[in-house]
This record gives sequence, structure tokens and C-alpha cells, in this order.
Amino acid sequence: MLASLRAELLVLRKSRVAWALVLTAPMLTLVTTYVFQFVDYLGLTPAMYAQFGTPAQNLQGLLPSQFAIQAVNELFFTALFIVLGAVIAGGDWGRGTIKTSLLQGPSRARTFAGQKLAIMVACAVSVVLSFALAALASGLIRWYVGSAADGAAGAFPAAGVAGHAVAAVLLIGIAYGALGIALGTLFRSAAAASLPPCCGTPWSRGSVTT
Repeated sequence: MLASLRAELLVLRKSRVAWALVLTAPMLTLVTTYVFQFVDYLGLTPAMYAQFGTPAQNLQGLLPSQFAIQAVNELFFTALFIVLGAVIAGGDWGRGTIKTSLLQGPSRARTFAGQKLAIMVACAVSVVLSFALAALASGLIRWYVGSAADGAAGAFPAAGVAGHAVAAVLLIGIAYGALGIALGTLFRSAAAASLPPCCGTPWSRGSVTT
């Protein structure tokens, strides 16, 4: 099974679609949580304090003490991992490559398991990158604001706290990835599995045949 896993990881590494899906969650975490909010922080004026809070209040969530919470909030409800699992699993069915592999005798179970484990690894990489970028961005913001970040808010959380947050989101990401795999396998198509029922299934358009 390890050989199948290595082969599937090589396939994913060469896939631009897989890379795009893996990197989407980290980039969303960086841009929407840190870049946009930091720009807002820099642009606050006294007239805006009543509605948006003071700069000091807005800065708290961007500092290292909150990086794990920010990453969890960004990733907790994401459907990107469902799409990742569905596109990769359904794409192989659509191209016929997984069907060919499954017909190659005793190794078919290992081939199937190797692909699924590779998708789980891709989900895990996406999660870890999201936390890493959140930590890096919060550290850079702390460096930029200097003395404004003095105090507990400027310190990174304990390793155990950050580790628990990463582990929790890993479980969520893997669960969503498994759901995507199930949808991709069920529909035998990357497109159908990743679209809503009204767009991706024949029976939703009244074309059921018996």
C-alpha cells in the first residue's frame, strides 16, 4: 500500500488542480483573515471607532496569541476539503484510470487505499499550511506594530494549545475529504460530485430513466 500511496502522491504533486485546491484554504486564511483585517486596522480613523472599534481592539485578533483561533475559524466550516476529495476521486473515475487499476488483480484494494490516503495527506498539508501562514502573518504583524503588541497578546500560545487546534482541524479536514471521496466515487465524476444537486445530477433535470 505504501507503493500505491507514493505513486498517488506523485500524481497529486504533478496536478495543478490538486495544488490549487490544497493552497486555496491557506491563501484564504492569509488574505481574508490577516491582509484584509490589517488593512482595515491601518485605515481606522477616530470617526470609525464607534462602529469598528479602536485600532488596539482590532489589533488583538491579529497578534500571535490568536493565530490558532483565527485559523480554526477560517477552516472550521470550509467545504474545500469536500471539493478536493470529490475532484480527485471523481476525476480518476471519469478518466477511467481508477477502474483500470481496480481490475489489475490482488493489488486493487491497495491501489484504492493508496489513493484515499493520498487525498487525506493533501487535506492535512492544506490544514498545516493554513496554520503556518497564520502564525507567520501574526508574527510579522507583531514585528510591524512594535510596542503596540506588548503584553500577552503578542506571545504565541503554548505548543500544546496550538497542537490541539491543529489536531481538531485535521480531523475536520479529513472527515470532509472522506465525504468528498464518497461523493466522487458515488457519482463517478469530479464535476457531478462537486456541484449542487440542481446542477450535477441527471434526476434533478427530470431525465431519470428506468
